Amino acid sequence: MIMNSSVGPLVEGASLRLVCKCIGGSPDPKIVWFDENDRLPEGVSRNLRMQTVSTQMVVVNSSQDVGPSLKGSNTSIKKEAVVHNTLVLEPIQRSDHNRTLTCVSGNTNLTNPLETYVIISVNVAPKAVKIEGPEEPLVAGRVFLFWCRAREARPVVSLTWYLHDKKLENFTQISAQQTKMDPLQEGAVETASVDASVLSFMPQRKDHGVPLACVASQEDYRLKPVTATKRLEVYYPPSAELRPGRSVNLSAIEEGDDLYFECVVDASPPAYKIVWYHHGMPLAQNVTAGIIVSNHSLVLQRAGRQHSGLYTCMASNIEGDGTSNPLTLTVQCKYFD
Repeated sequence: MIMNSSVGPLVEGASLRLVCKCIGGSPDPKIVWFDENDRLPEGVSRNLRMQTVSTQMVVVNSSQDVGPSLKGSNTSIKKEAVVHNTLVLEPIQRSDHNRTLTCVSGNTNLTNPLETYVIISVNVAPKAVKIEGPEEPLVAGRVFLFWCRAREARPVVSLTWYLHDKKLENFTQISAQQTKMDPLQEGAVETASVDASVLSFMPQRKDHGVPLACVASQEDYRLKPVTATKRLEVYYPPSAELRPGRSVNLSAIEEGDDLYFECVVDASPPAYKIVWYHHGMPLAQNVTAGIIVSNHSLVLQRAGRQHSGLYTCMASNIEGDGTSNPLTLTVQCKYFD
């Protein structure tokens, strides 16, 4: 007879095979399996968990007389009965953890049956991993807290944070327990872990659009890590770069030439306004004077000496303003032979 014990830890999807062995007894004993309080039928069946359950009893040796014990004696030697009952349960599910399977053996109503049990242990990956944090966009340079929660994992998970594959360090892990009812067993309860990690994070402008990841891993190599990701939206004030237009050589501009500048802006959210400056004074559109302002570009037509000087652009969004580098334009006199 197998002794009371536990089996596992198993993992979800595995198969469990148990053999209950009974030796001795006359007449031959019979062995049956119980799932908690429910007797399992002989053969193949399906349970409420939609698992395949198979039991098969085999009489290896039947109790019988094998001959006299001594020459001339009336006492005979009996061969002991050996009976097996094999239980196969598949696939193993997370709800099988702490499930009790009992083997009962008996042969007559005159004796009490013998029984032993096995308690199943199941290791499971988290049922869910989720990142929780601010619902509004982040702001560069400010500190924000993010939570990562891994629910119903066994054994306890280790939570690690990554920003675009770079491991982060400034986090703390917390473990707790929840008790919930098992819907398939009246009155039964199951304790499930809720592991959490709190990340203190100060985003930078370069983090805009980058995925933040929380990876839940466990010591059991059979359980694959589970990852949750959240793409960051980071607000930051504009940065602006002033460039001469393509094919424009600022050192070779003569009177009457056409040219243009480009204001290249990096901003989140996008800049809602770009202002152009000439010698530090706002530059308004004046088509008659050959000045055409088109948001990210400034066009100067029929350049004259009055257009010479220092140019900058400034972009604005809800996080602030950003002023570009200055560019100096020198319009040279055009000489005629």
